[in-house]
Amino acid sequence: MFTSDSKYEALLGKEQTVKLIKFFSEIENGKYNKEETISLMLKGIEYPIYLRCIRADMQSFVNTFIDPYLEKKPYLECTKLVIDAGANIGCTAVLFANWWPDCKIISLEPDKENFELSLKNTEKYPNVTVVNCGLWNKDVQLKIEAGQEDGFVVREISVKEKDINPENLTTGVSIEQLLKKYDLSQIDFLKMNIEGSEKEVFTKNY
Repeated sequence: MFTSDSKYEALLGKEQTVKLIKFFSEIENGKYNKEETISLMLKGIEYPIYLRCIRADMQSFVNTFIDPYLEKKPYLECTKLVIDAGANIGCTAVLFANWWPDCKIISLEPDKENFELSLKNTEKYPNVTVVNCGLWNKDVQLKIEAGQEDGFVVREISVKEKDINPENLTTGVSIEQLLKKYDLSQIDFLKMNIEGSEKEVFTKNY
């Protein structure tokens, strides 16, 4: 996780790097506390990022800012609409908002606690809209189930299922419905990190 402290220092400066690596080391050693948070100012990012003391937040931060799986492409310079499916805690939405300040970004996050932190991380970006739902192929109720580590998966609820904890319920929405709701004609960039639900999304209504 900390093989290149220089990447952290370039992004955060020395003082914040020491603070964050200590925070991450505690997580690596088994600490888990969703109530404990850290705020960070990143080079090139206008407003602070907030992380909870859990592995999923650590991984989201590292995958977005330290060893990024996304990079800004020249051919996307005129991007006007981004759908950010699987927003998690809002790291990618924040990245996109700083890349493309004039772009409309619609971020979808089915998990309520992640959604709430995503709202906090993006609240100062007027071009970001965060919605508590999951990308699917139709308007339907979905059930959130535990996945690997702090991750989760969603699946469509069958008619036979009853007495599901409301905390495990979310709404599914299709690409077609999103375009209609926000009166949009096309998507310039569709980012999906939705734990295997990509197959469901492209079954129909896209």
